[in-house]
Amino acid sequence: MPIVFSLFQRIGIKSYPVYHTVYETFQLVKKYVDPNFTYHLAMAQTVGEIGRKLADSQILPFDFRQYAKDLSRKKEDLVNDFGESMTSHGIKLGKQILK
Repeated sequence: MPIVFSLFQRIGIKSYPVYHTVYETFQLVKKYVDPNFTYHLAMAQTVGEIGRKLADSQILPFDFRQYAKDLSRKKEDLVNDFGESMTSHGIKLGKQILK
């Protein structure tokens, strides 16, 4: 499934300690992260434009062959990194047949 990953670095770090916690309040964002919400507006406009272009496309610009290769590589990584642990817990990754 194609995704869009977007972020902005307003305070000089990729994330900040309160991101997606109960402490990330409107007041905190307004005071420290994006006082005029200019970054939030730019991000919303960018993602909105991407969505509009995709919605208007007659042919979606995705390379699903590359996506399949990436998924296969990620499965190999998963098995290489956690295969023994998965097997010991009864988790098997076989070929899936879709009907």
